[in-house]
Amino acid sequence: MELSINDMAYRGQFDDESAKAVLKSHVDNIKYCSMISGKKIIARTEGLKYRPLTSKMNIQDFCFSLGKSKSDRERILNRLLLIKFVKGPYIKASSVSCLLFNSEEITNSALEYCLENSTTRGLVSPNIEDCNGEINLLDNNQNLVASIVNHSNLKDINDCTWRYEPNPKHDISSDYIVNGNVWSKMNLSDVEAQELLSCGFKIKDRRCVFALKDEQWYQFYNHEANLFHGFPINNPGNDRYLNQVIKFMDENDCSLLGQTVI
Repeated sequence: MELSINDMAYRGQFDDESAKAVLKSHVDNIKYCSMISGKKIIARTEGLKYRPLTSKMNIQDFCFSLGKSKSDRERILNRLLLIKFVKGPYIKASSVSCLLFNSEEITNSALEYCLENSTTRGLVSPNIEDCNGEINLLDNNQNLVASIVNHSNLKDINDCTWRYEPNPKHDISSDYIVNGNVWSKMNLSDVEAQELLSCGFKIKDRRCVFALKDEQWYQFYNHEANLFHGFPINNPGNDRYLNQVIKFMDENDCSLLGQTVI
């Protein structure tokens, strides 16, 4: 999934102290979403830095005030914000939407960008009440139009992160058959396997993730909670789920995607 920073979480509702705490939670969430994003850049709109943070300052102005602070903690937060919030590259939605979030139109926001392809795009938000869980977008009649994946607290992020856990039955010298089933030797290191899993494709409501590396397909099986073990597989040509992944990859630009459910 391609993740973006939820700029519409900010509408000038914080005082100076709560603003620091909220921004710090947002920076932390961005950091901990790195595996979900496949270590791809978590994007932001150019308008993010101009979003109102307090009654007197937008995010960029607040960053500048932190940079002048005598507090080491505040200057460190400023450096993190400059990297994560202020600098590009930027994303821009190509459509114009009249949908609402918190009674505000989402035009030119990360929400609108995600709306263009809600299967492959999601948000990272600060840990605040009105940004917990999926973000629901409403029309002018307050009817639900779409729900956008949104990560806003560390527990949610941890639960959603696919983590590789090797299975001893695939730590073998070569492939062999057990009760008619082929046990394949896992030929990737744990680090390589995790990196591949974090860019894999999971079929909705199935427990398998498929990923391609150097023209070799791998399958990762969800054996417990958010834990997966994996092994190389052949492409027989008639596996409906693998073919679904191949078709998706052929029809979409997957270069910015981390772990993705299709």
